[in-house]
Amino acid sequence: MQGKKTKVILAIVSAIIIISVGVTIYFISSSKKSSTAPTPSDSSKDAFGYHALKFNGEYVSTDIFSEERNNFFEKWSRNAEMMYKTDEERNDMLLDEIIKRLVIEYYVNNKASVQVTKAEVDDYIKKYIETAYAQEGGVQAYMDGMGFKTKDDMIKNTEFYIKRLRYFSKIATQYGVSISDSDFEKQYADHKIKNTQAFGKRIHISSKSRGDQAALQLAQDIYNKIKNGEDFAKLAKEKSEDDETKSSGGVMQYITGGIYSKDFDKAVFSAKPGQLLPPISNMSGYDVVYVQKIVDFYHPKDEYKDILLMQKFGESDKLNSWLEVAKKSVTIEITDPAFKAYREFKSKDLKNAATHYKEAFDKTKYEMFLQKAAECYKSLGNWDKVIELNDIGIDTNPEQLEYSINKAEGLYKNQKKDEALKLLKETEAKASDNSYFKQLIMQMYKNLGLTDEADRIQKEIKVPESSPATSTKNK
Repeated sequence: MQGKKTKVILAIVSAIIIISVGVTIYFISSSKKSSTAPTPSDSSKDAFGYHALKFNGEYVSTDIFSEERNNFFEKWSRNAEMMYKTDEERNDMLLDEIIKRLVIEYYVNNKASVQVTKAEVDDYIKKYIETAYAQEGGVQAYMDGMGFKTKDDMIKNTEFYIKRLRYFSKIATQYGVSISDSDFEKQYADHKIKNTQAFGKRIHISSKSRGDQAALQLAQDIYNKIKNGEDFAKLAKEKSEDDETKSSGGVMQYITGGIYSKDFDKAVFSAKPGQLLPPISNMSGYDVVYVQKIVDFYHPKDEYKDILLMQKFGESDKLNSWLEVAKKSVTIEITDPAFKAYREFKSKDLKNAATHYKEAFDKTKYEMFLQKAAECYKSLGNWDKVIELNDIGIDTNPEQLEYSINKAEGLYKNQKKDEALKLLKETEAKASDNSYFKQLIMQMYKNLGLTDEADRIQKEIKVPESSPATSTKNK
């Protein structure tokens, strides 16, 4: 019975998540805060996402970027494939998630004809938040856990969630999303038992040391004694072999389905208040349980079906189809040069990608952006720009000899062959016995058709002709 408290807490948290099951954590959880408006942030210009994106003419706050980056990390942190993606690829995926969030929020709040009354919001909070979080401190505990600064923020988020549920459950049906009756009944039964709490008293008899039959007999004897009028609390302190119930006199509170055995759940959650239950097989032994009251906070069938439809829609490609239509109602402008450059690079718009990579370098001094800009110009055959950018690289980081090697290529391609060869010789001298840079220089000689020079360096550093370094082009 170790770790029961942890299981109870986890069960309560999962109950809140079940409230809003449903492309991202944003569609799955009602605990996700709604920005309602992408207002400018007062945060530092160095903050991630500062002036990176405009939505309907307004800069999206860095708070939203921060929230979504945290959600993105939670979602993908254990995904092996994500580890092999570049920062640019991950940030581009994150940008998509932020845009999805903003479009959904804007559309639900401004375009969807869905009305929610104050009474409906109040009822929702009382039934699905206050009850589920009663053990942890009620609404305030929920607010603290979800990061709401004020009760008004929490109320607005709840209102938005109900709107979203009503709108997207209908949209899901329109887009052909459905759930079979058998799947729904199975999921609803599980939902009910995980969103019902039992209160009462419990005595546990272990079978570990005495065997199953002996444990069952002892539990039956205790059940008979209680049924005949003996005090439950006294017997719990004397007989219970679960530390918590032994010390508390059998007190059982806030027990939800999924914590103990299936037999326990079936017996306890179908019992009536005031009922004493005969021995129930539970974990390694048997329980005698008195049910004082049952509190439920599960959803009605129709509403829970809407929740599942919203979840299924949010996990399907059909959400993207809806988004393409919804985006026509808004204006989205990527204003961060690094974000813009990567998207242009992906779409083979190399001229604009080069311009924005250079702009990103000027803004951040991150050399990777300078190198990507030079790579774009190289692909375009704009050797003047290749030379210009690698000159900046040499001034920025003279120890990084790749800039000199790549500049030499630009000079050679621009028919300044003598100047190029002179620069390569100077770079050789600077490389000294650094085999990495020597191999890059050797490869550049090969790329330029200067095989005698390449062979000379190959002999100097004794690199086999079959080595990957001798067959890989320098970008």
